[in-house]
Amino acid sequence: SFTSEMVPSKQDLPSAIAFNAAMQNGGRMIGPTIAGILLTMSSEAFCFLANGASKLAVIASLTMMVIAPYAGSPAKTRIWTSLKEGVTYAWDLVPARLLLPLIALGSFMLTPYLTLMPIFAAEVFAGGARTLGFLISAAGFGGIVGMIYLASRRDVRGLARWIVFAAALAGVAIIGFAYSRLLPLSLLLITVTGFGIIIMANSTSQILQTIVDDDKRGRVMSFFVVAFLGMQPIGSLAAGALASGIGATHTLALGGLCTIVGAYMLWRKLPLLRQHIRPIYTRLGIIPGHPSH
Repeated sequence: SFTSEMVPSKQDLPSAIAFNAAMQNGGRMIGPTIAGILLTMSSEAFCFLANGASKLAVIASLTMMVIAPYAGSPAKTRIWTSLKEGVTYAWDLVPARLLLPLIALGSFMLTPYLTLMPIFAAEVFAGGARTLGFLISAAGFGGIVGMIYLASRRDVRGLARWIVFAAALAGVAIIGFAYSRLLPLSLLLITVTGFGIIIMANSTSQILQTIVDDDKRGRVMSFFVVAFLGMQPIGSLAAGALASGIGATHTLALGGLCTIVGAYMLWRKLPLLRQHIRPIYTRLGIIPGHPSH
């Protein structure tokens, strides 16, 4: 929710959100590589020490930021009242009501591949830490490709279709990965999965950060974080329990299938989504003309 204050221009906001996500996915690729090098030179404890020391750069960056003073009035309502207002606002905002459930479903069903990946690296491909690193890095690379695409877009128009496409694509790719026994093919499929997940999640983030009112943005984005990041550990727990019964392969395939169903349901709701989102885009100047157009 702080991104819109760092980048006040609505035209630059989508690229800023995409760039932020690209840095996160870049960290997923670079971090394990650095950790692997440090492990050959020292110990796991030193890796944690280096990780903690790296946060000094984050603190230094925060102290160097110059942000315009916030003109809003301080909150006068209690936290539970404020939360209730946020829930009501998000429910009444049709784009949020339609998009957030798909993000929660995709996060719950797709992202557990990270938890189950060691099983595929060790049992399916008879590899070790190196194979696991390749698989995780491939997913991160797919995410970076997705972010480059989103950062190159001029505005948020058309992102709803991309959310549907990305969710279905990630679902199909993870099903293919689950049953693939060829490492090169699996690397390609998990790259596509990473691409789809990031496109789906960050396109939703771009739309929500663009259309919500300033005084509700923090609360709506907190719901987005719960839907995307909050569902990941719950999904991993459920996937681990299910994999012990039906196996990791069928667990991932089931997650992909459920995500495809969710994408289809949102696709059927696209006319309703456009009906509610176009007047907001027009009011914000993203779409020229009168809202009735």
